[in-house]
This record gives sequence, C-alpha cells and structure tokens, in this order.
Amino acid sequence: MTWATPLVGRTDMDCWALVRAVYLEQCGVELPTYGDIDHRELAAVAATLDHDAHREPWFSVAPFPGAEKTFDVVIMTGWL
Repeated sequence: MTWATPLVGRTDMDCWALVRAVYLEQCGVELPTYGDIDHRELAAVAATLDHDAHREPWFSVAPFPGAEKTFDVVIMTGWL
C-alpha cells in the first residue's frame, strides 16, 4: 500500500482539490485554492496559474520520460 492508495476512487473532490490535499498531507505544502471555476473565469485563472508557476514550490521539469518525480503536477491548458 502506498500513500496514494486511500485516494484511488475518491469522488468527493475535483482534481485541484486532490492535488491540494496530497501536497498538504504528504508534503506539508498548502497550495492556494482557486475556488469553483466558472467557464467565464478561465482566462483569469489561467493568468493566475501562469503567474504563480514561477514561484516556489513550482518549477519546470524536463519533458523527458523518466525525469518525472513523485508529487510532480502537470497543469494542462488549452481551448477545445
């Protein structure tokens, strides 16, 4: 059993809440909440994430297989 086992299948939180919970419980890092995101707010949230991405504890990782580490987080943005 790993630290992630109790989290598998949880339906009581969205993906960002899950990331926040893991970082708090496992790393002692309290990440900011962005609240419920309405589709009209996506541009502002994307700008906030872009601004915060250059601050601790965030950092870029090499985009090569095998470079990933435990607790790395991928934030995907784009428009469909």
